[in-house]
Amino acid sequence: MSLALRHHYQQLLDREAGYPLPPPTSPLSFAVCYPNTYFVGMSNLGVHAVYRLLGERCGLRPERAFLPDPLQRGDFQSSRTPLFSLETRQDLSSFHVLGFSLQFEEDYPRVVTMLRLAGIPVRSGDREDGDPLVLAGGPCATYNPLPLADLVDAFVVGDAEPVLPKLVARLEKCTTRGGVLSRQEALAALTELPGVFVPSTAGTLGPGRVGGAQRQVADSLLDFPVASVLFTPDTEFSGMNLIEVGRGCAAGCRFCVTGHALGPRRALPPEAILELARRGRGFATRVGLVGPSVSDIPQIDHVCSRLIEEGFGFSLASMRLQSLSSRLLETMVRGGQRSVTIAPEAGTERLRKLVSKNASEAQITDCIDRARAAGIESVRLYFLLGLPTETDADASEIPKLVRRLRDQTKIRQLDLSVSVLVPKPMTPFEREAMPARAVLERRVRELQNALGGERGIAVKIDSVRWAFVQAVLARGDRNFGEALVAAEAGGATLGAWRKALKGVGIELWEAPTQRQ
Repeated sequence: MSLALRHHYQQLLDREAGYPLPPPTSPLSFAVCYPNTYFVGMSNLGVHAVYRLLGERCGLRPERAFLPDPLQRGDFQSSRTPLFSLETRQDLSSFHVLGFSLQFEEDYPRVVTMLRLAGIPVRSGDREDGDPLVLAGGPCATYNPLPLADLVDAFVVGDAEPVLPKLVARLEKCTTRGGVLSRQEALAALTELPGVFVPSTAGTLGPGRVGGAQRQVADSLLDFPVASVLFTPDTEFSGMNLIEVGRGCAAGCRFCVTGHALGPRRALPPEAILELARRGRGFATRVGLVGPSVSDIPQIDHVCSRLIEEGFGFSLASMRLQSLSSRLLETMVRGGQRSVTIAPEAGTERLRKLVSKNASEAQITDCIDRARAAGIESVRLYFLLGLPTETDADASEIPKLVRRLRDQTKIRQLDLSVSVLVPKPMTPFEREAMPARAVLERRVRELQNALGGERGIAVKIDSVRWAFVQAVLARGDRNFGEALVAAEAGGATLGAWRKALKGVGIELWEAPTQRQ
């Protein structure tokens, strides 16, 4: 290991503070792996949740591993150092279990990169006793794990809390006296476990069921409240204690995975939220309330007021404009928040009704008016392009709506975040065709031209071409394993993806435009 690598990772550890885990009682070694950089991974509350769950409920001493930054990646390769864990710098290849968090399709090739850097066979069929068991969980593992089915040994389908303690207990029984995990016994044991999909023994996909694995749901967030457990300045949310206040969503937006695939709506009780804030006071006096549509959480006004009374600043991650009351807006400003995010999604009321947003222009205007009156300085607006039945006329209404909102509300700043709709499995739009790439790119140019240079309006538009890659992966099947490995070997560029997909008979720019 080079001195530069040793120094870099020691610095990351030295800047961390947090809660100590209890002494381990299990001989199983488990690395929580996030297929992106430390900065991105430690900004994800799911990493904190699984790390603590393994330590407090499973008797493990979990470690963490992340995709190295480009500079460190070069050091790993030039010094021929296998990828290792953060805590003890133990080679990942020596762990019993690697558990990957799959939050986004674009992270799939990074899973391959991490396995390759660790010297672990990328394909599950090539692994033997002595190699780690490679697990994966998270949203992507729940709604469609099949593109990674030939690379990952087993997937946790649904919430981790009901599954991981039982999973660890079964794996403990599959280790030999020499401490080696028997792959055959382990996979057979996991096949029988509810909420676990083992691709080598099953491989079908259906609504809410993956290879016979029924999606597992944590009935109550109170049984295992989730908040930050490790605090570091090297994250997007430096100096903030993130608290999960809700999971699932009842809004029923027809494009959204959260409401259709990730379980029913559940909320953490107000006093439990406050207790988590108090528990983290020694590490952070600012609280981030995280979850789908935080403004819908029962008694959220009361929670925010109490946080202020107890000396905390706070911010709310996402809000539904129909539940964003004037009182809550005023409380948010007193708590230090100066911007809010709402999601009209479309420029016309027809399309908003189509996706079950059901927000009129008058409601959107009123919400921004009340936000400005409360002291909010900027509003972020989420829009989607490429919705089913969308026409050029529909797309052209987005800039017109935004200008009217600016002129009528006098808000200081409107920040548009525009994405292309990627049809996701287990949603009502899962089989919908995307518009042709040329059509979407033209609509993007027209939107940019219409709002470019406008006072008080900033526009950020996600890549149309990368949305096509995401769409292919989101609805992919087991044939994608080879394409995934080939794309990663080519640097996971657009050109590499196009070539790799063509190798398995898929045209990147055409497949997503076909109704599935």
